[in-house]
Amino acid sequence: MVELGRRVLDGLVRRLVWPWDRPPVKPRQVIIDITDRCYFRCITCDRWQVDAARAASRELSTAAWQHVFRVLRAWLGPFHLSISGGEPLVREDILDLIASASGLGCTINMMSNGWQVDAHTAAALVRAGLGNLTLSLNGSSAETHDVTRGRPGSYARVAAAVEHFNRARVAVFPSPTLSLNVIAAGYNAHELPDLVRWAHGAGIDAVGVQPLAANYRPYELGETPAGEPAPPVGHPLWRGEIDAAIGELIDLKRQGYPVLNPVRQLALMRTYFANGGSLPRARCYVGLDNFLIDPYGMVRLCYEMGAIGDIRVALPRDIWYGALAASVRRRIRVCGRGCRVLGCNYRSSGFGFLEVWA
Repeated sequence: MVELGRRVLDGLVRRLVWPWDRPPVKPRQVIIDITDRCYFRCITCDRWQVDAARAASRELSTAAWQHVFRVLRAWLGPFHLSISGGEPLVREDILDLIASASGLGCTINMMSNGWQVDAHTAAALVRAGLGNLTLSLNGSSAETHDVTRGRPGSYARVAAAVEHFNRARVAVFPSPTLSLNVIAAGYNAHELPDLVRWAHGAGIDAVGVQPLAANYRPYELGETPAGEPAPPVGHPLWRGEIDAAIGELIDLKRQGYPVLNPVRQLALMRTYFANGGSLPRARCYVGLDNFLIDPYGMVRLCYEMGAIGDIRVALPRDIWYGALAASVRRRIRVCGRGCRVLGCNYRSSGFGFLEVWA
């Protein structure tokens, strides 16, 4: 009850300070893209196009990241750390970095494509102190998922990773959690309810649904996974399938299936898809919630806007309250992008615990 009250109060405070350029709140979470390197060829991402050798040479070192964790801990206290990429497991020091952050009292989530999560790696991640593993899965069939990931066999690897991590995590208490991240679009909407049912039976704790963002490659290039010309995000050919899938997801959530998204957010996705990937203007809280660090040390409030500082040469507090951050917050307040419906951006009214049924 105390934790629930704290979360509600925090949400209300953030609503009140939303217009402030230099808010009297600290970020809720730190998100680091530990690398841009990846060996998949996902249609929903273009990071695999980077020059891997050049990217690796520019990434922050192990010692540099450990220093970043320490200065963030000194400012925020124990904080929530989300590790993404690229594929984080391409970094040979990823277990050391997780252990370093865990040793500072951080709770840690890592997102992975699952390809490298064999029995040994799963056990090592648990021992290092990972709090949650999020695996990317874009369908309930190999035919759908493998094409979206650009690598045959990737669906089977995710399914195996689920089994390996489930076996590994029972060895510790409290056990780390396991979740899925699913990108929803017209080409996989019909599989989403079955994916949630499978996840429930497989012992997965949560399934987070992310609508296909308008700035992703398939939208820009007008391609489906099969390479055929595709309608825009909100085209009537897809809208019926998406509406039906969202309706089923809402029903499954209310039945107790592990759908992570609040009902209000799922319902908002219908508007998002109907409007071709945009939303009527609404508040965006990324300027108050997120502290984003890229592989090279640059800090952002929003992935779509410019850097607000360099963590290698400035303290995080100075970056957060600096003039560049204030300028970006002003831009965020008038931004009309549809990305506000994404899980990393969406925020409830401050009474999010009611949104299961709303």
